[in-house]
Amino acid sequence: MIRNYVVEYAFHKDEDGNVVRTKINKALRRFPKMFEMIETAVSNGYFGINSFSMVDCFVAPILTATNMWPEGEEATRNSIPIRDYLSQMSERQNFKNTVP
Repeated sequence: MIRNYVVEYAFHKDEDGNVVRTKINKALRRFPKMFEMIETAVSNGYFGINSFSMVDCFVAPILTATNMWPEGEEATRNSIPIRDYLSQMSERQNFKNTVP
């Protein structure tokens, strides 16, 4: 998600400043499968297990960055488990301390 979606939105522009969507559109085709996997992984409140781990330290910022653009925001909005996960992660003080 980061390399082919977030980075492309943030940095890959044409000479007129428009986003080049080639890689973004390819990434979007994989969104349903990726978000389904993430939904399953976070269904217990944390990624893959029942307690906070290093994986959450990586996944929460990735999902937060993905949420910065329309398709990522829509995918998150349409997923109750991911919405709940991000809500829970965003309440953690360490998360609050690192959000730009």
